[in-house]
Amino acid sequence: MRVSTSQIYSIANIGMRDAQAAINKTNSQMASGQRVLTPADDPVAATQIMQLTQQLARLEQFNKNIDVAENKLSLEEVALDSITSLVQGMQELAVSAGNTATLTPSEYKMMAAEVDSRIKELLNLQNTKDSSGQYIFAGYQSAQPAYAEQAGAVAYQGDDGSVSLQVSESVTIQATDPGRKIFEGISTSHNTFSAYDLAAASEVTGFTVADQDALDQVVATTLNLTVTGGNLSVTDNNGNPVPPIPASQPYTPGDIIEIAGISMSLAGGDTLALNIKPEQSNIMQTLTNFRDAMLNAANVTDAELSGVIDKTLGTLNNAVTRIGEVQAEVGARLNTLESTKNLNADSALYTQEVLGSLQDLDYAEATTRLQMQELVLSAAQQSFAKVSKLTLFNYL
Repeated sequence: MRVSTSQIYSIANIGMRDAQAAINKTNSQMASGQRVLTPADDPVAATQIMQLTQQLARLEQFNKNIDVAENKLSLEEVALDSITSLVQGMQELAVSAGNTATLTPSEYKMMAAEVDSRIKELLNLQNTKDSSGQYIFAGYQSAQPAYAEQAGAVAYQGDDGSVSLQVSESVTIQATDPGRKIFEGISTSHNTFSAYDLAAASEVTGFTVADQDALDQVVATTLNLTVTGGNLSVTDNNGNPVPPIPASQPYTPGDIIEIAGISMSLAGGDTLALNIKPEQSNIMQTLTNFRDAMLNAANVTDAELSGVIDKTLGTLNNAVTRIGEVQAEVGARLNTLESTKNLNADSALYTQEVLGSLQDLDYAEATTRLQMQELVLSAAQQSFAKVSKLTLFNYL
């Protein structure tokens, strides 16, 4: 078989090129420390390496989320501690203010000044911001203050949302609590009511509270009042009596009567619904009412002032309980973050070990292979040098 000169050169070029490519690849592996440089090197390992790399990236993001959540929750914990101390201080002041027999209006004004300064402090605490400038108690409306003065009163501007962050493949942590959950809707330890004329489908406004203690004894319910002839019946929605209220009693239409501590006047044929429910307030409004009552101490009776003070004490006591419940939740979330962080660290370590076994280069094997590849290249070069000199002209 005849071999042309061009074939000799082409074959030699291919051989030396492949040998040089193998050397270059090994040098690249040794420089990078990685065995798999492209998917073609090991398709199965390359797929696994990609999956493990993505897993490490997710773990890194989870750890960033944990840091953010820890910062937010730690800041909330500090703010709630400060608010609890403030409220407890106001409880002590309210107890002192209850001594209506000896305190003078001027002394009450001095107490009111202290409450006023605490109100301002409370507003600042409720508008606590995190390191990114977000208001932690404003829910999803974190770009604006949670509380702001509106029409002479302080109102909640946030919503019921809470920021949640994923901190592992299976764990999502609530990183904030809305102010409405913590500071709003706090029971005052009293009941309130509303009355409706069922026939006219309208609200009745002429009823007043004559005995708050009697009203407070009624468990939240709806009382149905019906005047038939000279009789008044009082039942719940199921037609059952509501102790200690008489289920039926003689009644002359137009007379003033007291039901569950509520003073009212009914007409013959009236059918009314009396809705009794726990009265609710918020910490800011409670302190504001307390301050205003003490400022007006000279113009009210001791009984009226004592009523406001008692209501203040009951509401603040419930506020401390509410805040304590949220603090317990925050502590539990911080504990979850700590254990999740440790779990993520263990998972990252294991993932890196598996990734290393697939990706890391065996330098001893690579060094031996490089020496062999250099030998092959050298042999190819020397062979070509000899073969390229073979020509018929040497024999003419």
